[in-house]
Order: sequence, then C-alpha cells, then structure tokens
Amino acid sequence: MKTNVKLFVDKNGVSSWEKTNASNGETIHSVAISIEKEGDLDLETGFARADEKFNYFIKANSLERAKSLAEQYIKAIASGIVAPIRVFSDVPFYAGQTKDINPSTGVELDRYSKVALCPANDAVARHRQFIVAKTTVANTESLPA
Repeated sequence: MKTNVKLFVDKNGVSSWEKTNASNGETIHSVAISIEKEGDLDLETGFARADEKFNYFIKANSLERAKSLAEQYIKAIASGIVAPIRVFSDVPFYAGQTKDINPSTGVELDRYSKVALCPANDAVARHRQFIVAKTTVANTESLPA
C-alpha cells in the first residue's frame, strides 16, 4: 500500500493558521498534513480497502514548533512507523464538534470522528473503531450560576 504525505496547503495557498484564545490571550498555531493512502487488499481478511484521504492537524504554541512537529510526523508516516486512522466516539472530541454526516445521503450519523495516528502494526485493528474520548465536553447549562 502506497502512502503519500505532505504539508497541507488550502485553496488560497495558506499552510498555517493562528487563533488567539479569548479567555487567556494565548495564541495557538496550527498546521496540517495531508495523507493519501492507496487502497489495498488485506490478505488476512480478504477485504479490499478503498483509497482514503486524511488531514491531520497539529497545534503548538509557536509556528516553528508546529512546523517541526509536522516534519517529524511526515517522516514517521512516510517511513511506515506510524499510520493515520479514523476513530469514532459517542461524545464530541472537542467543544463545538458536530456529528458526522453521511456524504452520500446528507443524513447526520450518531457519532463523532477524528483522525489519529497510531503504530503502523496496530492500524488495521484500530481503524474505524469506537474509542472513549479522553475528555467530555461540559454541558454549561447544568453548571450552577
């Protein structure tokens, strides 16, 4: 299976973003890597996997650090040390995340998803599996005033 991985550049030629946290004034810098995996045949299960595309976002306190991490991830993915996977959860992974939508029907699915990296030898077993999100998003309506 062939994997192509590179720094993501959007249609406007932008490859990095920054956002300031309103509550503490901290600036977070983000870059993304674009990963394209050619489909293959899983000889163990006999299942033919389709081509897949992933965008993996990396956040850091400085643009230099975010780009450095992106370069490290690109090398690790290209060398086959780690692999991208999509994981699902019953709860959002971050505040404001919307549920997945079936692209064929436009119907909202009862799950959330994100791209993650894992050791390459575990990727087949972990890909498209439900996991327990490390944190849950607080329901601010239930907090005392």
